[in-house]
Amino acid sequence: MAVRIVNEKNFSWIVIDRKEKGNSLNYETLNDLSNAICEQCNREDIYAIAITGEGEKFFSGGTDLNEVLDSTNDINKSWKLMYEGLGNVIKSSLNCKLPVIAAVNGYALGAGFELIEVSDLAYAVKNAKLGLPAVKWGMVPPFSSTIGQFLSNSKLVSYLALTGEMITAEEAYRHGLINGVVDDINSLKLKVEEIVDKLSSNDRRALMEIKQLLAKNKQSYMIDLALSIMSAIIPRK
Repeated sequence: MAVRIVNEKNFSWIVIDRKEKGNSLNYETLNDLSNAICEQCNREDIYAIAITGEGEKFFSGGTDLNEVLDSTNDINKSWKLMYEGLGNVIKSSLNCKLPVIAAVNGYALGAGFELIEVSDLAYAVKNAKLGLPAVKWGMVPPFSSTIGQFLSNSKLVSYLALTGEMITAEEAYRHGLINGVVDDINSLKLKVEEIVDKLSSNDRRALMEIKQLLAKNKQSYMIDLALSIMSAIIPRK
């Protein structure tokens, strides 16, 4: 399994565990991640989930390039990877009835960046770098080019998608993409625990209702828009 669950007293960690591959996301990992999010979000004994990457260098390096390149000339493989794989992770995060926290422990690129966009809260270590490098590979970031710009600073997303450049955690914080920056991995874990303690001090039912209201617009026409554009980018036979 490329995804691990670590249980805490009032939340659970979902850890992308492909350290040797920069925590990149192939179809199997995307499927495991989607299932883990759905499973943890249906628990009655926690108040949030936190997604992070194994190690201290990568939150996620994005969609596994080996699998992307392998699927370039196979429409069905491309559709399965981007629509079923990444699409299901996005929908699972948006549909989660509990707050989703992105704990960005390092580079967050491509699909890793998009995990931040769909999270409710996000914190990053100061040496993290964030970006959408797909254009440098002659590819299109399907989510960030559609829904993503509605969920965060649209000018920032446009810049990153069009240039393929990366920004620092501090820049991401200044642009409102993340909620805060911490010094290191230990500080990141403590920050997540601190935030979840604040969440768990509130009424759980109200917390869930607020989360659903916040997600309502994200789950409506923007989802249909993104999927229709993804269909145009990766047409079915």
